[in-house]
Amino acid sequence: MGSTSGHGLALEGHYNQLVPAVANGGTAEVMAVLAVTRDPAPAAAAPQPRAEVIVLDVTEAMAAQPGWPDALRSGARAALGTLRPGTAFALVAGTDEARVLYPEPAKEADAPPRLAVADETTLAEAAAAIEAVPIGSGAGGARLGGWVDLAGRLLAEHPNPLRHALLVSASADRGGPGELASALDTWRGRFACDARGVGRGWRPVELRAVAAALSGTVDIVDDPVGRDRLAREMAATLADAMGRTLGDIVLEVRTRADARLARARQVAPTVERLTQVKAEQSGLSLCYGTGAWGAETREYLLQFEAVPGRIGEGALLAQVVARLDDGTGPMVPIADWQLRVSWADPADEDAQRADPRVAATGLAAGPGTGAHTAPPDEPDAPYGQ
Repeated sequence: MGSTSGHGLALEGHYNQLVPAVANGGTAEVMAVLAVTRDPAPAAAAPQPRAEVIVLDVTEAMAAQPGWPDALRSGARAALGTLRPGTAFALVAGTDEARVLYPEPAKEADAPPRLAVADETTLAEAAAAIEAVPIGSGAGGARLGGWVDLAGRLLAEHPNPLRHALLVSASADRGGPGELASALDTWRGRFACDARGVGRGWRPVELRAVAAALSGTVDIVDDPVGRDRLAREMAATLADAMGRTLGDIVLEVRTRADARLARARQVAPTVERLTQVKAEQSGLSLCYGTGAWGAETREYLLQFEAVPGRIGEGALLAQVVARLDDGTGPMVPIADWQLRVSWADPADEDAQRADPRVAATGLAAGPGTGAHTAPPDEPDAPYGQ
């Protein structure tokens, strides 16, 4: 078990401490599952200020699919219903450009985009804006990079690290080369974004890129029957975001000079790529953003490669430090865990056994630590085609 702190975060590693000492100058593989748990007790603390942006696809691609415009409006209203009083929020309409649907932009031409504060009046006004927005007016298609950029600029106005966006798209990206990638690079680690693809015109690889870069999730809603499914999904996604009370946690993985982190991936409760952030990185230290946390446990599969020592010797190969990034200064370490191993004879049967938690991920192959096999990326084609 690693250390814990007043933030209620605990780190615990699962791995076989006996590692075969590979001969002839080879490298040894060590695979571990790191369980990171946020204790539910801190969730009872006073609610923290938070900001939410809901990005809605109102392109022709959305309008062309029967049932989806009504489902989108119903889902957006359901999402608004989950916002807690005092939440800073905005609605964005996405076509070949992104514009703030609510609140009404300031009249000054150079004024930055602004957020509203959720109360009975503003939520009613936002619901009316959803009903009034024309769906299908964007003939140029979707430019996801512009959608992400506007969400980022809106959320940048909010000082608290609990910043989240929900992006709902029915369209393949029509932005120029590198436009989406550039926007994701700009806002990486600065807010979290969950992406939902609806209907059959969007590209999974694009929404996965959004979710991976912005510490979010991606999912599919491909049946608009009765409007209910999209409404439930959007409301549940926003409710989950409202339940997160600890700001962005960055996992810093430090290795000794003759070891390296070869792969890292979230494996539970869902399989997700980790977002590598630029803060405090060196050849021996890599940082991964994990977004905001509620009362939950997430598990990460870490694969290390190291030059083995003599049989019978022990070694500290790596340390994982959980840091809180509140956006106001240097990241604060709040918990840590150490990876210690003992080098064993390659013929030792105990060293050949995979830890049950590692084996259960399905991403380890062979005896002992094994090799990591990552699922392939989705093809760059619209969903359902």
